[in-house]
Amino acid sequence: MGDDYATLGENDYGKTNVRFLRVVRETPKHEVYEMTGYSLLEGPFDRSYTHADNSAIVPTETQKNTFYALSKKYPIDPMERWASLYGRDMLARHEHVQACTVKLERNPFERVVVDGKEHNHVFKAGSGGVRFTTCRVARNGPVKLTSGFKDLHVMKTTQSGFEGYIQDDYTTLPSTGDRILSTKIFCEWTFKENVRLDTTNFSKIADNVMELVIKTFAGPADKGVYSSSVQQTIYEIGKQALKSIPEIENIRFVLPNIHYYPVNFKDFKTDLVNNGEVFLTFEGAAGLIRATVVRKPNAKL
Repeated sequence: MGDDYATLGENDYGKTNVRFLRVVRETPKHEVYEMTGYSLLEGPFDRSYTHADNSAIVPTETQKNTFYALSKKYPIDPMERWASLYGRDMLARHEHVQACTVKLERNPFERVVVDGKEHNHVFKAGSGGVRFTTCRVARNGPVKLTSGFKDLHVMKTTQSGFEGYIQDDYTTLPSTGDRILSTKIFCEWTFKENVRLDTTNFSKIADNVMELVIKTFAGPADKGVYSSSVQQTIYEIGKQALKSIPEIENIRFVLPNIHYYPVNFKDFKTDLVNNGEVFLTFEGAAGLIRATVVRKPNAKL
């Protein structure tokens, strides 16, 4: 049977879930980077699909081993620069490859503190979400770079509500001006194409975005800030990030609702009263809010 009814469309291939640990031992105070890497190659690979011809294929095993080799050759920090070096290395060694996309995730670790002093070589699993970066290096075209963090679990126990929404025949959600707001934040920002890979302090930018997210979500320590919806909170965070960080072109958020419902003690044969203290943790259907906040053309900082 011929190919007169089909043709190959867009395609790429690579290696996923490449896990490795890099320990920096240049001083007695070690650094650790537990990483997960992903790579994708684009190029003239059509014949591997259509003619069972693998002569143009760079094995995914080679891509995996490149993560290990380059983690020895180049500093992991900042991840953005390292990812660009991976892409450039792949294009330099394989002239037919047209583009390489690399994603890195760093699992958080924190130093153990003993008697008020940071330990030189003992660490514990950290908090604050998983940092990541994605870099596409093309033979013809600019480097495309994004960074972000995910799984930042935050909660406010008051100063959040949800009111004024459409209520039709199927609406059962009660309106409230005071609820628990909990979510796991996914946040990703796109760098401008002219960002300098050699001199930009990417780690500082990531720290600044994280600080802005927490500060805008929480508000002042003593009284907080009211959130009328997850949507409103997302937009406020995005505005502050674009205002404060000129290297960012846009910033994207994905926030699932993590629902907690107050236990109804009225169903119990007791005189217990629930004053917003005991909640059911609900796992099931949940709201999902996604949005990108974009810098206006010719916006001045």
